[in-house]
Amino acid sequence: MAEIKKLTEVACKNAKPKEKPYMMPGGNNLYLLIMPAGSKLWRLKYRFKGKQCTLALQKGPGGSSAYPKITLAEANRLRDEANNFLAAGIDPAAARRKEKQATEIEAQEEANTFAHIAEQWCNTNLPHLSEKHAIRLKENYLQKRILPAIGSKPINTLKPQDFLDFIKPIEGNAETAHKVLQLCGQVMEYARTAGMIPYNPAKDLGKNLRPVKVEHRAAITKPEEIAVLLHDIDDYKGRSPIVGLYLKILARVLVRPGEELRLAQWQEFDFINMLWRIPAERMKMKKEHTVPLARQVIDLLEELKQYTGHGQYLFPGQRSDSATMSDNTARQALRNMGYTGEDGGKPKMLPHGFRAMASTRLNEMGIDERLIEAALAHKDRNAVRAAYSRSTYLNERIPMMQAWADYLDELKSNPAKEAK
Repeated sequence: MAEIKKLTEVACKNAKPKEKPYMMPGGNNLYLLIMPAGSKLWRLKYRFKGKQCTLALQKGPGGSSAYPKITLAEANRLRDEANNFLAAGIDPAAARRKEKQATEIEAQEEANTFAHIAEQWCNTNLPHLSEKHAIRLKENYLQKRILPAIGSKPINTLKPQDFLDFIKPIEGNAETAHKVLQLCGQVMEYARTAGMIPYNPAKDLGKNLRPVKVEHRAAITKPEEIAVLLHDIDDYKGRSPIVGLYLKILARVLVRPGEELRLAQWQEFDFINMLWRIPAERMKMKKEHTVPLARQVIDLLEELKQYTGHGQYLFPGQRSDSATMSDNTARQALRNMGYTGEDGGKPKMLPHGFRAMASTRLNEMGIDERLIEAALAHKDRNAVRAAYSRSTYLNERIPMMQAWADYLDELKSNPAKEAK
């Protein structure tokens, strides 16, 4: 019998395709199959339980069996592994399938870790939130507190205690603890509604945490105190007149001080019709909000134009690397005026308190609550009413906003004035 020539790397490399497939033996039933199209595939012939079988030699389930991705040396090793299975009475093809199934299960478990599902939740939900809120959820809560504790765990293994184990230690800050738990619950609910888990183990766990102490934002609501505040703002001599104008406008428009007023752009204002249209992406409820502007506000805007009308923003930052005024600028200005609530001095007042101030006094003035809520751009607490009501009461809010600005002017002249 003629001796079979030993297969070499050079021979594998130089093998040329023919019209039909042909084999180059590699010893012990290993061969390189040369296809007409030029591909070179490693195969192993073997018998198992009397049946002739062929196995593609691959590195890992679903891997390639082609040369040169699989070298001759690697093919010899894979052949020896298969022969070891045969010697143990195991079909190497069945062992391959079992390995593939195990790999798929492992990959599925990795894909269903809390971290992976949380990433999907973020991609779906964060684009609809303000940039500031999205960053706080992802960086402060998810990446800093949640993922280090349970990020690597498959969601179908998580139990209520898994969440309480890392949230309970931080409940000294009850507000943070509840927000972290809320985010966990939202991610798990996303998984439940997608059919990944049968129930949400993070649901209703808030009862196991220390309750949040509700503290209303500091606001001045007494007419005589409002009058003093307005005079103090008029007299405020800060580093820039822009801050004083910001506070004067804030007191008269009922909007949120941060993303709504601080980030306001000149292009949003219609001076002819005395309207300000705030785009949806800057509103908490993600709906465009139209603010009627009183005559006094128009005058303040015209004054502000002298300082910032040449740029994009009404309240640009003082530093070259800051597009708009800092979130803390107005808060610090109020502190500098003495509105800290400390040592028996002036009552505490925060920028957000101007909304509470207006809401309280407008209600005392007998203004329809629906108009006030619309001006504040609050979500309707009545879900049914909210679903059917599309009105923003714009026409009714125009005289209301003028009446509010007039009331503040009269209050400065007569601090003892009560709402009529």
